[in-house]
Amino acid sequence: MVTPGGHKYYVPISVEDDLKPFISKSFQSLESGIAFYSEYGVLSGFSVRLSAEKTHSDEGSKSKVGKRMRTKSGRCGCEAKLVLKFSPGNIYYVSNFVEAHNHPLVPEDCRHFLKGSRKMSTCSMNFVFDASKVNIGTMKSFIMMKELVKGYENVGATSREFRNFDRDLKMFIGVVDAQMIIEKFKVKQETDPGFFYAHDVDPAGNLTKLFWADSMARRNYELYGDAVSFDPTFNTNK
Repeated sequence: MVTPGGHKYYVPISVEDDLKPFISKSFQSLESGIAFYSEYGVLSGFSVRLSAEKTHSDEGSKSKVGKRMRTKSGRCGCEAKLVLKFSPGNIYYVSNFVEAHNHPLVPEDCRHFLKGSRKMSTCSMNFVFDASKVNIGTMKSFIMMKELVKGYENVGATSREFRNFDRDLKMFIGVVDAQMIIEKFKVKQETDPGFFYAHDVDPAGNLTKLFWADSMARRNYELYGDAVSFDPTFNTNK
């Protein structure tokens, strides 16, 4: 629509009424209100950002959910917003809702790229984890996942989410990697009575030395007396 001053505004028209916010609509928690507006944004074609205004008067606290359009030019001063206000009874209700945007909305066939749509599924997480075991990078695993699900729009995330998950996974493993190895050896020992391992730690509890040998390696050593060694880069993509 166009204002008398010639300014263009854009209002979502493809969203069902029961999925649209309205004044006085209530939510049992702030999180549910934010989730509702975020989903409305995905259906409409825009992303949201959060801001908060807290007071210590009888009115309690109020939190405002504003809109952010992710474009290369940055924020464009759009006034579209949803304001949630805290009310006695531990509920939040919509006290202000501005529906019109000062920029075009994202077309339906591109909305899977919106921030609210980009989520790593459990399947994708497992795929990235398994791919990393054989030194397949996140970009390759993202492309492979796209082929498996028949299109980028079906992946549910972008290559950035794949990279971020891989980074977080490596950070987590970096803290507990030694313990993970020991636990794996314990499980191996239960299934292979001939499996042997030994390790040393320093005063701080950090792993310093590690040795292991399975039944076959021990048998070969007994027969041939050769040293047991392994190549950590064998059968990888490097």
